Amino acid sequence: MITNGQETLILSCSSYVAIHRNASFETYFSNYSRELDGIVRIATYSFDDRAFSSMHKLMPFSVFYISPNHRHKAIKFLRRFPLYIVYMVDELHTKCVYFEKSRKALIGSQNLFSPTSKFEELSCELVVSEDKADKFTSLAFNFAQVTYLQVKYEAEDIMVYQDNINGLKGRPYLPCHLELEYWTAIGQSDTTDRSPIYHHVYVVLEYDIEGDPSYLAFDRHYQFCGELSSQAFSYLCSNFSNRIQDFAFLAPGHRLSSSAPFKDLFAVYHPIARIKRAKCAHYFE
Repeated sequence: MITNGQETLILSCSSYVAIHRNASFETYFSNYSRELDGIVRIATYSFDDRAFSSMHKLMPFSVFYISPNHRHKAIKFLRRFPLYIVYMVDELHTKCVYFEKSRKALIGSQNLFSPTSKFEELSCELVVSEDKADKFTSLAFNFAQVTYLQVKYEAEDIMVYQDNINGLKGRPYLPCHLELEYWTAIGQSDTTDRSPIYHHVYVVLEYDIEGDPSYLAFDRHYQFCGELSSQAFSYLCSNFSNRIQDFAFLAPGHRLSSSAPFKDLFAVYHPIARIKRAKCAHYFE
């Protein structure tokens, strides 16, 4: 926790600097590449879950910092794309976009809007030097009052495949699994022209959070696909075969090795999985 006191970071601007007037996020992110730019951090007062058409193509685990006033739009976004992280920041007025791998930063006056701003906007784009990258990230995104936006699927959100697509008839799935383009492109690399991949709930990790259970769902490829309410978890247990295993495949994020597969990096960013070890795993087969 920090205070909102004054702090200054001196950056060398001898490389790339650009000034944008009325920059459209649609245009700005059209050149974004997972492979070149990596995880994105976006701080903006407003939030629009359809602000730009390529939003779902940002690297998984990218982080949004928004005003609590836009909580409901962010919930809609997370229900569609659960591998992103959203924090609500009290009194947020920062407008900053940062690409962690390419170290490109966009700082200015614009909020996350689509497709064009109603106001006159001005922003500055620059590349942060590698030796200042950690300091810049801390300065730009280490806010004083931050709340993780926790979104849970309810029992009524769980659907069951009626058609035998890829042998999935009778398998449970969640609203996010309807986002076929999102799941097809999941991973570290930019992907194109791949056949749709249909997903379903395969395993649920159960955590003990100070005496209260928490349930994180994963698909057959062990990709995180959302948190479940207790009622949703009970629905799965009542309607599908549940094989309980004491060993959970996912180590706490702060204990992951550098060779951990990309899908496991979810635990580095998720507030529960980062510090907790799962109590057990429930396989719905």
